[in-house]
Amino acid sequence: MPTPVTVRFSQILQDRQDLGGEEQMVSTVYFDVEAGGRVWVGLEANVKQTAGAAYEEGPLEVELPAGYDGPMNYSEFRECVEAYYRSAVSQGGRMISFGPGARIHMRNNRFAFQQECSFEAE
Repeated sequence: MPTPVTVRFSQILQDRQDLGGEEQMVSTVYFDVEAGGRVWVGLEANVKQTAGAAYEEGPLEVELPAGYDGPMNYSEFRECVEAYYRSAVSQGGRMISFGPGARIHMRNNRFAFQQECSFEAE
């Protein structure tokens, strides 16, 4: 029977992001997870841009959180993390917004804002 899983994001540490030219991004997202009556606090997952992909077009690679042993649907989790990250840094992003063709070099930015995502997992 599927279990509802809720991910409560709290912040992003943007280790580096270069847009325009040779694009790349490596960051970490921080969150808590509630599933099956349990709560896992202080989890994190590394996120990076798929090698060779344009930031706005390619999917982001997302690691599973270390220390989490509850039900998981990786595909849904990855989509939640990507949506959270892109809501902060993108064209129209709430923390960093940029237009087409922008050339940006960012390092060691911390964005703290709450966002929640839910899905079902086995």
